[in-house]
Amino acid sequence: MSYLIQPATLAHVRALAPRLREGDRAEVEAVGAKPRHLMHKLWRTSHTRRTAFVDGEIAAMWGCAGTLLSPIGEIWLLTAPPVERVPVAFVKEARRGISEMLETHAILVSGVLASYGRAIRLMEILGFEIGAEYSMPCGALFRELRMERSA
Repeated sequence: MSYLIQPATLAHVRALAPRLREGDRAEVEAVGAKPRHLMHKLWRTSHTRRTAFVDGEIAAMWGCAGTLLSPIGEIWLLTAPPVERVPVAFVKEARRGISEMLETHAILVSGVLASYGRAIRLMEILGFEIGAEYSMPCGALFRELRMERSA
């Protein structure tokens, strides 16, 4: 199985949006957004953005939004079914990506749909603190994610 990471492009946004895993799609829709629109916004506002391919198929996109001068980076991750074929490689790559983002930001934050157990488990494996539930304006429940750079 081949695994390739490259800088994310707008074409990748268009390719991944209709292929999101069910949990990722539910998370995007829980905030009242359409996948392609939210992904475009995340891509546009991020200084770090990557795309993963598995055997030539788009498998995931992730990035870090916010200003480079801020100590806080806002991370995001969206996946498609091919990512499930390379779970160990994906976790290793995610750890590399997090290390890269922690070089720029002292704190990484995000949120995850409270009912998206697989995503919460992944973030725990990656070392994120899973915080309290909070309600989005549309009523969906999310959990806080946070990681701080080691001293």
